[in-house]
Amino acid sequence: MYGNVPPTPDVKKAHEQFIKEVIEGSGNREAAIKNGLDLAWRHYHKGELNIAMRRFNQVWLLDNNNADAYWGFGLLLKEKRQYDEALKMYDKALASNPNMPEVYNNMGNIHKDKREYEKALDDFTKAIELKPDFFLAYANRGLLYFSTKEYKKALADFNKAIEIDPKDAQSYNDRGCAYFFMKEYNKAWDDVHKAQELGYRVHPRFLADLKKASGRSN
Repeated sequence: MYGNVPPTPDVKKAHEQFIKEVIEGSGNREAAIKNGLDLAWRHYHKGELNIAMRRFNQVWLLDNNNADAYWGFGLLLKEKRQYDEALKMYDKALASNPNMPEVYNNMGNIHKDKREYEKALDDFTKAIELKPDFFLAYANRGLLYFSTKEYKKALADFNKAIEIDPKDAQSYNDRGCAYFFMKEYNKAWDDVHKAQELGYRVHPRFLADLKKASGRSN
C-alpha cells in the first residue's frame, strides 16, 4: 500500500480474499475499481479521511498503478502536512497518467507553500496547458505571481479565472488586492464590492489599508 509496508502472510491472505470477493460482487475488476474510487472520493469530500484512505488502499490492491488512488493518497498526506510524501504520491499518479491537471495544480500548491516558486510555476502552467479552462489553476498561479510581487501577471491570471468563473468571489478579492498594489484604487474598490456581493468576507486590514490609500470610505 501507500506506506510500502510489506504485508504479513495473514494480511496478504486477507487482501487476496478481499480482491476475490469485491470482484465477484462488482462483476469484474474494472467495475470494482470504479466503485471503490466512487466511495473513496465520497468519503474524502465528506471529510472522513481515515475511511477515504482505506478505500483508496482497497483500490490500490485492485490496481497497483491506479493514478486516482495515488492522487487520493497525495491529497490525504497533504491534509496531514506530510508534504514531501504527498509529492511522491503525486509523482506516482503522473507516472501512471501524465494527463492529470488537478494533480499538477495540487503539486503547485505544495511547492508554493514550500516557497519553491519556480517548481510551483511549472506545475500551475502545466495544469493550464492540459486544461485551458481550469479556473483554479489560473487563480493559484495568480496568487503565486502575487506572492512574488509580479502584479501585472497576477492580474492577467485573476482576469482569466474570473472570465471562466464569474461567480468566484475569492478571485475578485484577490484581483482587488493586485489592483491595490498597482495603486488602481477605484478598480480595487469595484472588486471588493463584487466580492462582498458574492458573499466573501474581505479582510478588515485590507479594507482599512484601501480606505487610507484611496481616501474613500467605500
